[in-house]
Amino acid sequence: MPVKVSVVVAVYNPGTNIDGLVSSLDAQSLSPDEFEVVFVDDGSTDGAGERLLELTRTHPNFLVTTIPNSGWPGRPRNVGTDLAHGEYVFYADHDDELFPEALERMYAMATANGSDVVYGKVVRMGLQTPYWELAKADKDHADLVEDHLLISRSTHKLFRRKFLVDHDIRFLEGRVRLEDHHFMGQVLAGSPAVSILASEPCYRWIHRKDGTNTSSQAVDLESYFGYFTASVELLQTDDVENRIREEIAVVSANRMFLAVRPRSWFKKDQQDKRKAATALKAFLETCVPPHVDHRLAVLKRLGVQALRSGELARFEQVQMHRARVRFALSCTQVAWVDGRVLVGVDSSLVSPEGDPLVMDLFGDDLALPAELGAPRGAGAPCVLTTTEHGTGEITIRHRLLGIEWPVESIGHPTPAQTDDKATLRVHVDGIVDPARCIFGRELESGIWDVLIRVQFLGEQQVRQVPIDTETQLPSRPRQVEDRQVLVYRTQSGTLALKISDAASPSPIGVRTANWENDHLVVAIDAPVSDSGTQLMVRRRGTSIEQLAAVHDSKARVVLEPSILGDIFDFWLRTPTGPHGHQDQRLAYGTAQVSHHRPYHIYDTVHGSFSVKHVKPPDTPTQRARTWLTRRVGHVATKIPILLSFSHRRRSS
Repeated sequence: MPVKVSVVVAVYNPGTNIDGLVSSLDAQSLSPDEFEVVFVDDGSTDGAGERLLELTRTHPNFLVTTIPNSGWPGRPRNVGTDLAHGEYVFYADHDDELFPEALERMYAMATANGSDVVYGKVVRMGLQTPYWELAKADKDHADLVEDHLLISRSTHKLFRRKFLVDHDIRFLEGRVRLEDHHFMGQVLAGSPAVSILASEPCYRWIHRKDGTNTSSQAVDLESYFGYFTASVELLQTDDVENRIREEIAVVSANRMFLAVRPRSWFKKDQQDKRKAATALKAFLETCVPPHVDHRLAVLKRLGVQALRSGELARFEQVQMHRARVRFALSCTQVAWVDGRVLVGVDSSLVSPEGDPLVMDLFGDDLALPAELGAPRGAGAPCVLTTTEHGTGEITIRHRLLGIEWPVESIGHPTPAQTDDKATLRVHVDGIVDPARCIFGRELESGIWDVLIRVQFLGEQQVRQVPIDTETQLPSRPRQVEDRQVLVYRTQSGTLALKISDAASPSPIGVRTANWENDHLVVAIDAPVSDSGTQLMVRRRGTSIEQLAAVHDSKARVVLEPSILGDIFDFWLRTPTGPHGHQDQRLAYGTAQVSHHRPYHIYDTVHGSFSVKHVKPPDTPTQRARTWLTRRVGHVATKIPILLSFSHRRRSS
């Protein structure tokens, strides 16, 4: 049978982080004889190549090849593309995951529409959902400008292999930055037929707190913007439509500010600031023509103008004002109406001290006050566009899976005016429909946090909706079709929905949980059949599972390596047939527990049994790090106790 999709994976010293990807490939709904996985081991030293070769014994659709270490993912991906047999190619990082129907859904969309590229829905674990403009609707035939395709320069997409070959599209090789941006620049410059699959989660992009992401590493701005400039220039040749050249200039100018966020900017010394400003100015002069400046949001526009004129002090002033932008939030309504939850939220622009940031009034227009606006002597006030007055929308995000969905919502700017001043405010109304929220489908069971995405002056924030103790909430769960939906206030004071199947079994509790050296021994508070029953432990935010056999209603487990803040959740897995099983979350119940540094066993707000990594282990290395931190402050956290190089597949 012809291979429909080749998944190309560049691999370097992934450790156990690759287990989640392998599990997600095993779970694909596309038949194993319809897709292949090409692992290219870039000279790993942790035995990854050998472990992958062992997997080929039981996975006929897995292909493994090893090359000398090249130092970055570009060469392994090129080698993988050359070895691929699939009609389409998908590039996955070695420690991310695919959703079960990802390959099947993307391939179906591609073949139905003759697509050269399919942008599948990306779910980000550990950080905010990226490319939100692409999350709103499916598009069979998407436009590069109108449908915001230029904002996503990662390569976690489905590509027609023939399109890549015909246009001689290759990754940059060697230790370079932004090889994914350069690759996508070549792709988009080739006028591809593109589809967007927003209604199905496809790729789980995992941000890890252990420093193994390349994007977590320090960036040399001069080098970074050299590669960035080259990637943008691919879309600014005479062969590219003018509207696309202008759009990539605007998108890239906005992205430029991600590399110089105010918090990181003010950590630089004066010499580094001057070098950074020089790199930014050179990028603007090459890639962002002045006639598109008016399309930038007001504070970024002022920053760009300061850089163009070489006024570092004025750029510093703009950065200071950006750093002081805060959004005050208050929930004004939570109510059930016809099986749907209505949510109202007010947001306003305030200072870090909580004081309103006021704008000037000029007739019917709002303008930045003089200290925020154009330089002295420039003349006309810096008038805000209607969008810069404030926008907002409500979204929901599954706490365990990380999937975020848009909901029906609308934002109303409501500036408060007094004399010649005005305070920026926006009111947002949202409707959460548990039965039809996901493009007409029901929300999955679990906990859904209610979020608000707010923008003032072009500065954006994504926050969980706060709700105070005085706001009235429905006191009991509501029956919505065949499920129970509880609207509640979390322990951290935010709004969430808990959705559970009406027919779910009564919770099984834990009787005792005690540590025997590094083993956690969990005793179940109910008779449990030993025939195939297992304790399943999952580190929250991942799909990696640990299984331990249950004997006499007890199980012993050694928790996988973790870092501060990691949480482990516990289920009882019971066989339901020759190939099936049922997972039931364990309740804390009346458990008697003991604690073992660095772990703390606790009762969640929903009554479930969980373990959290709360304290660093008391090791000589940790004691040294703690001593350094106390002696020299935050700088000590930047001093590596053990030097290591991570070959993580990130370029942003």
